Amino acid sequence: MSLEKLLNYSVDNTVINNYLRLLALRQVQLENQVERLNADIQRQNFQQAELALLRKEQLQPLPLMESMTVEPELMARLLGYLPAIFPQFWNRVSPNELAQLLGLKEKPMIPSPFYYPNNTAIVHIMQHIIALPHQEQIVIEDVCRHLKKRYNLPLHPISNFWFNSFNQDPIEIVVE
Repeated sequence: MSLEKLLNYSVDNTVINNYLRLLALRQVQLENQVERLNADIQRQNFQQAELALLRKEQLQPLPLMESMTVEPELMARLLGYLPAIFPQFWNRVSPNELAQLLGLKEKPMIPSPFYYPNNTAIVHIMQHIIALPHQEQIVIEDVCRHLKKRYNLPLHPISNFWFNSFNQDPIEIVVE
């Protein structure tokens, strides 16, 4: 007896056809899954490339202090002004980064824990900033604009008023 006749007698062709159909269906499912996984990998690679590019752009030094000189006394005061202008400033910008951006030879010494000013203190600090000579205010405003842009820092609502009205008429803040 031949092998064909043996298979015809011992196995029903419909069973074999069902198994072949199931295998073909499973192969299509696996091919689709491989395509989805490959698309996910490509998407992740693209996202990682975008993140690497963003990190590289963020690490580019800002031309903060290239065109102007800042007196050491103003720089020391600026370090006290920044936490009043930007909430949680030292949680978002490290002293090392700030020193690098501002061209400081030494990193600022920040107490730990750092206590952020309350609203009354912020108003007092803003009054002090407004009382500074206009040229010093320009330097502070320029540094703040660059920091805000680089770190996407939110402004404190009280300092926002000064920041947005900087190039307008002089402003006066009154504490009651």
